[in-house]
Amino acid sequence: SHLVEIMDGLIGVTYSEFDNRVGPQLRMQYPEGVLSEESFETLSDYVIVGKQLLNRVIVVKHESYQFANYSVAIDNAKYERNALLFALGIVFKIDADTKPYEAILRKACSMLVSLELEREFLFNKDTKKQVAVILENLFIQLKNTGEVFMKIDAANVLCLKLFKEPLPPAPVDDWEV
Repeated sequence: SHLVEIMDGLIGVTYSEFDNRVGPQLRMQYPEGVLSEESFETLSDYVIVGKQLLNRVIVVKHESYQFANYSVAIDNAKYERNALLFALGIVFKIDADTKPYEAILRKACSMLVSLELEREFLFNKDTKKQVAVILENLFIQLKNTGEVFMKIDAANVLCLKLFKEPLPPAPVDDWEV
């Protein structure tokens, strides 16, 4: 089916942050090594982006794969430079359909923003380690079933589902109305 084809295009997932000393950094990925340092370096301009491109899915084709990324900024004086900049990314086969994953990226990032605002999930080094587990579960569940059900903590559950694009409606002639 088309959904199996969509799931098959998935190669990996990434979590990146902006480091105030060295710029965009790939902090976690699953499976490990899905993006090399060199590959990340080439993509880094599209990973942590300027304000005008925040909260948008950006898809970049690069050699043998595609990379879809969603970058977010949380403004607060407690962060260095008054903002926490991070992004979730998905690595795909070069010919994969990335469209069904855009909602997945938006919703997963939205969950991370909520967790950060509620309890400093990414700011706290102990809870931030859970991002690796989230990436792993996200990848495995999407790859196997096209759905994600993951309990993050007592109050938060991440529920995601891949949907294929509906077919465009058939043309309707005037006399059929």
